[in-house]
Amino acid sequence: INSNRSKGTKFFQELRASGNADTYSYNVMIDFSSSEDALLLKKEMESSGVPLSGASWNSIVKALVNDGLFREAEEMLDQMQEEGFEPSPRTIKPLVGALKRVGKRQIAKNIRDRFLQ
Repeated sequence: INSNRSKGTKFFQELRASGNADTYSYNVMIDFSSSEDALLLKKEMESSGVPLSGASWNSIVKALVNDGLFREAEEMLDQMQEEGFEPSPRTIKPLVGALKRVGKRQIAKNIRDRFLQ
């Protein structure tokens, strides 16, 4: 797996260097990134004019949740809405599930109710 990830990273770097990295290639990289790297890739997409997709947002939220950054994940959901994307059940599921696992059921319910009206 690490060998394939290295090959994928190298391929992405080549795409990026040639100006051919698209939304899909960024999404793949974000999906395997830490929250810090996911946020850097998001900024890079924005500055280079590569549009974020719903999958981009899903992967960024998931990266934040995986690093235990629940408040930041919720803020990202707000930003997502500001940018014209509505969080789907797939977007909020990682955050709601993680909050439930750490005993914050009411916060999880509030987030679910707020974003899935």
